[in-house]
Amino acid sequence: MLRRIIIPILLLFLVSKVQAQELSVKSFCALPDDKTAQSQPVMDNEGLKCALIIIEANRLKGINFPREDHFKAFYDEATGRYLVYVSIGFPRLKFEHADYHSPDPINLESLNQGEELKAGHSYLLTLNVPVATGNTFIVLKVQPATAQVTFNNQKLPPSPNGIYEMPVQADTYRYTVEAENFVTARGSVTVEKGEKKTVTKRLQPIMHTIQVNCNAKNAKVYVDNTLYGTTGLIRLPQGRHTIRIQQEGYEDAVAQVDITASTGQLSYKLKKKQIEVHATPVTIFSNSSKIYKNYKLIKEWTNGATIKFMPGKYLLTDEYDNEKEIEVGDKPMVVRF
Repeated sequence: MLRRIIIPILLLFLVSKVQAQELSVKSFCALPDDKTAQSQPVMDNEGLKCALIIIEANRLKGINFPREDHFKAFYDEATGRYLVYVSIGFPRLKFEHADYHSPDPINLESLNQGEELKAGHSYLLTLNVPVATGNTFIVLKVQPATAQVTFNNQKLPPSPNGIYEMPVQADTYRYTVEAENFVTARGSVTVEKGEKKTVTKRLQPIMHTIQVNCNAKNAKVYVDNTLYGTTGLIRLPQGRHTIRIQQEGYEDAVAQVDITASTGQLSYKLKKKQIEVHATPVTIFSNSSKIYKNYKLIKEWTNGATIKFMPGKYLLTDEYDNEKEIEVGDKPMVVRF
């Protein structure tokens, strides 16, 4: 069972009569699912597997671990974490950084609720890295948030909100922001000592000019519910999208499409909407024995009978050559000869 305990450690030191920045413990917990201490073991003087302390410090470089009780310690560039192997018989851990004060040696057993660390097991120690005047930081904000960020030749772990805040030394740093179906952005940023500089990079989608054909002239083209124009030559974003073609009087055409540099053209055939037209009753009175509609005998008619007509214009005649021009709409009507 994963156990967590948050223990703040407050340290007060005076450097040139000024209170210095402090590193402190934010949290400590066991990582039962992490098998690094088993797959990449380090043995202590007794021939036992060391416990592994994974230290998260907001990618702060330059933390040193004076070799007293640990057997191996290094900074993992890929994850921005420190991996420190310690002997379970010596639960103390000391760390130092040139720009921060650090606490007295930490008693890891105390952080672990008084229980001894287990050989070959992994634990996560998270440090508070203060952000205060006098420190130097670069904040990189990227969109989409899923973009891969490479900073100073180092790939950063994903950030849920696309914001990366990094304590750095005064210098110039290069970065790359890349994501599938987007134009890669590269640049550099120079930061002075004590400065906090923010860089925002919003990647632009890769676009392709596509010929969109449709039997309905000037039909509208929607990509993921955003209007991109009308049919013909149109620029569409690379990647998989839902495309909808729409024109008044026609049923929409919807399709999932992968837009690539080789797509070339897309073709759609819209179906006309079926318009429901109801017949209108027309009652006809005449002394004649026969009535003709557009010179065709209405066989079912008798005097005063109601006949169903579809909307439109008609010529009614009888056997005496009397004529009536009528226009049938959607309302019942009466015709008398």
